[in-house]
Amino acid sequence: MLSRLKTLLKEPLVHFTVFGLLLFLAYDWFGSKDTGTIENRIVVPASRVEMMVSRWTMQLGRPPTEKEVRSLIEGYIREEVLSREASALGLDKEDVVIRRRLAQKMEFLSVDMASVEEPDTHALKQFYNDHILNYQVPGEVTFYQVYISMDTRTPLEAQEFARAMLQTLRNEEIDGDRAQEFGDPFMLPNHFPNYSVNDIQGLFGPGNFVEVIFQAEMQQWTGPVQTTFGLHLMYVEAREDSQLEPFAKVQERVYQDYLESSQQEAGEAYLNDLINRYTVEIEGPYANILHEGNSAKDPE
Repeated sequence: MLSRLKTLLKEPLVHFTVFGLLLFLAYDWFGSKDTGTIENRIVVPASRVEMMVSRWTMQLGRPPTEKEVRSLIEGYIREEVLSREASALGLDKEDVVIRRRLAQKMEFLSVDMASVEEPDTHALKQFYNDHILNYQVPGEVTFYQVYISMDTRTPLEAQEFARAMLQTLRNEEIDGDRAQEFGDPFMLPNHFPNYSVNDIQGLFGPGNFVEVIFQAEMQQWTGPVQTTFGLHLMYVEAREDSQLEPFAKVQERVYQDYLESSQQEAGEAYLNDLINRYTVEIEGPYANILHEGNSAKDPE
């Protein structure tokens, strides 16, 4: 037995195997420590600390104390550690939320990296004309309203009641400031001073309420107009229609809008270029949908 062991120890293959095992153990003992040191090292850049301090100051109106700065840095470290450990466990691979956040950050980055040529006056005027609605001063209207509820009346009864009240308001020449004396209790006020289109739509919804009130006769009761609340009679006291601001007055705004729009377009072009670098394979019944438009058959 001993002689066979001596013979085995003289074999070159055994020497090679033992040497390889020792080399592996040495690398695992010494090399892994160095690698671990690199992987487990967290650097908190000065720029990151400055950003956290600036954000704190902007939100609270004062700089953070030393204790608060320490807390901010500890929070950053905690987040970084958890993020790395989650990635090590592969938790970011199939998480839809994380995928979307990463894609969103990459999209923002592509816009930031996009270079845009400095526009001349002709380009700015062209952009101004192409987006003319963005440079109109929105109209405002001051009006009163009388509310007729449909909760305790049938739709037909409510309409008849509203028309009768409209006739009364007109015949008796009731001014708008007496609107609170008529109609049903309502959660909104009777008087709406200097309301824009967006203001009115935010309260009464996107229906034809706005159209009627911006086309109604001045200082005359009109209606009824139906909203999700019920029926309304309206008295327009004052109105200022929307006006187009001249290019010279809004040129700086047009310039900023132009740059933002151009960056968005350049960023979209960059993303499309990235997408074109990939080979995409779609499995299942929609395998050819990108090539054939809507010709792919619907799944059974």
